[in-house]
Amino acid sequence: MMKIEIYKGLNEALYDLIDNLATFCAARDHVTLKLELGGKQNPDLTPVVLPLKNAVETWKTVANRGSYSEFLCYEGAQLVGYIGICNFGNSPLEVNGMVHPEFRRRKIFSTLFQLVVLSWHQLENRGLLLLTDRLSIGGQSFVQMHNGAYSHTEFEMILNRFEADDLLQGTIMLRKATDRDAAEIAYQNSLYFCCDFDETQMTMPEAEEAKGIRTYLAEYQHKVIGKVSIEVDRNVGGIYGLGVLPTYRGRSFSRIILQKAIKMLKDEHVSQIKLQVEASNERALGLYQSVGFETVASMDYYLFSQPRKTEIAIDKTLAANTEEA
Repeated sequence: MMKIEIYKGLNEALYDLIDNLATFCAARDHVTLKLELGGKQNPDLTPVVLPLKNAVETWKTVANRGSYSEFLCYEGAQLVGYIGICNFGNSPLEVNGMVHPEFRRRKIFSTLFQLVVLSWHQLENRGLLLLTDRLSIGGQSFVQMHNGAYSHTEFEMILNRFEADDLLQGTIMLRKATDRDAAEIAYQNSLYFCCDFDETQMTMPEAEEAKGIRTYLAEYQHKVIGKVSIEVDRNVGGIYGLGVLPTYRGRSFSRIILQKAIKMLKDEHVSQIKLQVEASNERALGLYQSVGFETVASMDYYLFSQPRKTEIAIDKTLAANTEEA
């Protein structure tokens, strides 16, 4: 009998199971999956276990659903499906997942997604973004059938070559952020990513560092001018949240901060360095290309912003649809 296990985080064994399934599905379908498994460590790993057949109705009766983020489907001991929720502070939740090719058309992904939606209903109405590779036929069909509204596209980029400039390198310092900098980071995120500045939703840098994500504030002449975050997840480096305050733009500071972040990761001997950039952000795209990044995938984001209508739409779709992502 197929079952679903729902967790508040991941341990190494769960990470390995999900990563192996993702690697297989990505190679089989020639697509990219953005699962963000790094940074989801959680010691409270007692799962809620549900039979697939009546998982949705049972999940509705569980209290505190909004604290769960990992949804795994098993056939016996084999992991055959997964969806995960990524919570980035005050931004919309991001959701991505997959189903093993041999287990599709069994409503596994639809069921997992409805469990995610029910968990989302217990959170503040911040919106939910479902991600799918531009080349994923099943993923694109799924969001269309569930009335997802196209939001934007991000390019995934990989560093192919790198040679740092000497220009102004010594004028910018990167200082590791502490919890005292949380408000500054939240303020900068509100500028760079067009989200509301909400002090109740601030991310604590020291807690994030414990999960492997380090945020640095960029300083010029002893003043904070921007920031950047880096992560090393299983020997793959990531660069996130790079930005420069409006007053200091147009002076090559973004380029210097980026190059310093790359050097930090290279000093840790990572096998690869990646980042994501919104496809419409031509200035950032040009910057990343100029230092040696190349685009390897296009990820489309679809927004769900009215939870109750979403739940009704999904209930109706599940009754009639047998297609799977």
